[in-house]
Amino acid sequence: MNVLKRDGKLEPFQAQKIINSCILAGLQKELAKQIVEEVSKKIYINMPTKKIKALVIKQLKKYDKTVAKRYESYERTKSFLVK
Repeated sequence: MNVLKRDGKLEPFQAQKIINSCILAGLQKELAKQIVEEVSKKIYINMPTKKIKALVIKQLKKYDKTVAKRYESYERTKSFLVK
């Protein structure tokens, strides 16, 4: 299934990217996989990555609010570096 990137390009959904980002934010690998499972159920064709990130943050807040804040900060910073 494709997702819509911020630059307008379509790209195949890659669960591993979410897992890696969650781990970088401080989440344990098993919880990161669990979050991807939950988020994957809600993804639809050509869904904007911005909405996917919001779903990830919502799931992270259920487990660890500190990690959720780190993830959000990382994603925001990474986005600014793309410009």
